[in-house]
Amino acid sequence: MQEINKEFKTNYAIMIKYKKLNNFREMIRYGLYSLEAIKKILNLSISNDDRKKWNEINNIINTMIRTKQPITKINSIDINSCLSNSIFAVDTNTSTATCFFIGKAGNEYYFVTNRHVVDGESKFVIRNNDRSFVVKAKVHDINNKLDIAVLSAKIEYPTFPLVPMMLAESDKVIPGMPIYLIGNKSGLGISFLAGHVAGEYNDSILLDINSGHGDSGSPIIDEYGSVIGILWGRYMDLEVSTGENLKNLKQYLVNLKLPITIQNKVKY
Repeated sequence: MQEINKEFKTNYAIMIKYKKLNNFREMIRYGLYSLEAIKKILNLSISNDDRKKWNEINNIINTMIRTKQPITKINSIDINSCLSNSIFAVDTNTSTATCFFIGKAGNEYYFVTNRHVVDGESKFVIRNNDRSFVVKAKVHDINNKLDIAVLSAKIEYPTFPLVPMMLAESDKVIPGMPIYLIGNKSGLGISFLAGHVAGEYNDSILLDINSGHGDSGSPIIDEYGSVIGILWGRYMDLEVSTGENLKNLKQYLVNLKLPITIQNKVKY
């Protein structure tokens, strides 16, 4: 009963976060996982009061899943709070940076960061600010042409609800469009920045945002909570940050056959 209850709470928490992020396809998926857990609970020998409570929760989840809602922009406070289960610090032998969770296959969990973050390093620890989530990771793959790498961590019994980041469906970015950056700025912990797309240069996105050491590997996020690129550096003399574009990032992850989630209801 305790394990089933934990399973329910984890999936329910993820479902609520996806609801806030307007990703109703994923909300439904994790909602169905929660309903399966409730069915297991109801099949156990429990008191009438407990059965009534779980039936009420069952009805609430069913109602949420049936509700058809449009994808809308969300405010920066919601983006920051929702993505606290998706974006993490990654500590190496010699430095610290940022990574973000994209999905899992079985008990293997995958996180994206920069190639220059993992080059020459042998130790990788992924964590959140208060260290309620800490896991050792290894290099799954390195892209030698792009500044992108994938870390993987084996988690047998997850106790922290990890929520995969969504990738935007559209590769298009528009100069002036608002963007957000959540990263491990200067190694001080995951923090929030807001700015705009300044333009594009070759395959890079230019951002008028003041990124710094530790932000490498941060997802570049649009107003819908979707990833439109990954930060890799900054032009110090121009005070402009830059990152790999979504087209290259998405193609790389698809080629690796990694689990990804596409936000398919937003068109720029």
